[in-house]
Amino acid sequence: PEVTLVSSEKMAVSKRKNANKLRANSNLSTVKNQNVPILPQESARSNGGDGGLICFKTRCALALCTILLGCIATGVFFGNISTEAGAGHVKKSLAQIPAIKMLRARSAGSDLRLQAADSKNIPRPAPIEEGVDSLAKFTSLAGPLANSEIVGLFFGAGWCSMTTPITPLLMALYASVPSGELSIVYVSSDESEKQMREYIEAHGSTDWISSMSFNHGDRNGLKRHFSVCAKKEIQVVLGEHAKRKYEIPTLILLEGGSGRVLSYDGVKDLKTGKVRKASNLLHWKSLI
Repeated sequence: PEVTLVSSEKMAVSKRKNANKLRANSNLSTVKNQNVPILPQESARSNGGDGGLICFKTRCALALCTILLGCIATGVFFGNISTEAGAGHVKKSLAQIPAIKMLRARSAGSDLRLQAADSKNIPRPAPIEEGVDSLAKFTSLAGPLANSEIVGLFFGAGWCSMTTPITPLLMALYASVPSGELSIVYVSSDESEKQMREYIEAHGSTDWISSMSFNHGDRNGLKRHFSVCAKKEIQVVLGEHAKRKYEIPTLILLEGGSGRVLSYDGVKDLKTGKVRKASNLLHWKSLI
């Protein structure tokens, strides 16, 4: 009876093992029929191998690939790949990303639309309107606005190293144009009346440029009106927490008579040579 009992238990265990194998084979065939990829460790276990070892090798391979890609991207692979080469590789790789391709396509379409708009000769925006009414309170501008086609408000200072190279260019331009076409009004950010006068006189006679008294209210009034001043004047002229729109040197161009602002880029025009002699003054006249 004991021998028979042991044999019965062995047979039951054997049946359970066979049933488990059949169930595992059935699940495996189902996965294959559904084209579901089998992980390496699952395949190894199903074949009786060591899935943990294969998983470890896979992780090592992935880590190595990550390190190599990092070296290529930064262009410092043991000193044999230059930074430029690495940057070029990264740029080419990024160019293949679908999202970046889509953004580039949209950017190209935007450029084409802008070119099409230019080709239709769309009129430029009108000059910034200030108007003579808003400038009427500045009595120092009454004469220049009444007697010149263009009035330039030159905001600068003798101590400013960026102002000093502009002054000779402005003086030469004034000397080359006929009388009545251009007036220059100096809005000083100098530290005293004496310093302001010395700076103007150092660049020839005062005939080419008009200036107001150092204590004249228009000097700081024009700075506040156009939000132009030196950095160290911001708190006193504009207010403790105010921000200026333009620094010095700035040359603001006004239309004579109307007082309209034609441009804030007078200094840029002088630097680039766009306006340096009488014939170039047509550029500013075209803004009227």
